[in-house]
Amino acid sequence: MESCAACGKANISLKSCKACMLVKYCGVDCQVAHRPKHKKACRIKAAELFDAQLFAQPPAREDCPICMRMLPEEGSGWGYRSCCGKIICTGCAYSLTRDCCPFCNAPNTTTDDEQKKRLFNRIDKYNDPHAIETLGSCYDLGQYGFPVEHTKAVELYKRSSELGSATGHSNLGNLYRLGKGVGKDMNKAKHHYEMAAMMGYVTARHNLGIMEWDNIKHVRAMRHFMIAAKSGYQDSLEMVKNGFKGGIVMKEDFEKTLRCYQASQDEIRSEDRDRAKAARDNSSLKHAQSARVPSRTPRGQGVIGSRTVITQYLRGIRPYKQSSVVGTFITDLLRICSLKCSGANRSLMAIHSSISVQCTAKLCFNASIAVDRFGSGRHST
Repeated sequence: MESCAACGKANISLKSCKACMLVKYCGVDCQVAHRPKHKKACRIKAAELFDAQLFAQPPAREDCPICMRMLPEEGSGWGYRSCCGKIICTGCAYSLTRDCCPFCNAPNTTTDDEQKKRLFNRIDKYNDPHAIETLGSCYDLGQYGFPVEHTKAVELYKRSSELGSATGHSNLGNLYRLGKGVGKDMNKAKHHYEMAAMMGYVTARHNLGIMEWDNIKHVRAMRHFMIAAKSGYQDSLEMVKNGFKGGIVMKEDFEKTLRCYQASQDEIRSEDRDRAKAARDNSSLKHAQSARVPSRTPRGQGVIGSRTVITQYLRGIRPYKQSSVVGTFITDLLRICSLKCSGANRSLMAIHSSISVQCTAKLCFNASIAVDRFGSGRHST
């Protein structure tokens, strides 16, 4: 019969230590008295149990309710519908209808006020965590006519995360990491990234890998990158490739990661989604081409505009989360300009590999230098 770890009395109502589950006590007094002896072993075991949960294969992403195929990774591959509260892939949204929701047939909003009304309706009636997180993003980024209020965004992200939103956890981690609306706290940022990662949010998993890499914990970083890559996250796959070249990742693990990555890509790929992506890329290219100006213009009046304009454009994109969007923008710039600028190329590499949490600031500066040089007719090699 089991006995109390502190007093040794056998008792049928013993309670286990919640942190490590190694020992049991007959009451709080015995647990407090035994704490000095048990503290070290408790922390070691608790860390082992937490790592077992953290590095377990995360749950699969949910399916699109229309085509019933797994949704792509976070980014531009799907969108939240505030009319019905559904998350729908861009393939279905592009192929089925353009003027209304492809799920509930509600007409698309045409003004910011209509979008606000729908968001508040979802929150008031259904306490929808996706709607709450979306509203937090509006305050975070200043979308749909909302002012930029990071403090309000923090409150909404916390509320959505308490309701089980992985995106809310991840966005909250971003704000703690950057110190927006709250004091900068890397420990809390890591905690929220871990919560989101265990819920299957691959962007948060990639961010954890970056944090561990910056802390010189390369093996743990590669474990995170491999899990994210197996779920189809391309940036993490690139980091795993670098880890294999550097001898951190074993050949067997690298091959398994590649197979899982390809299987994940095959599972989410469809003709409708490919057409939607091609249309989106073509629209982005046309938008950049329409901004072209004659090559010989005053400094600061280049392809898109001055350094200030580019900085304002890029400030609306968070580090890590939408790095592919930033990369596409810079790629379009280089393609249109036919410009080989070492500064812009270095920035593009930094964005794609997410090698530093300060990469956005470098991108703003170096990209603007590239555009200024092109606008003034000076090409840098």
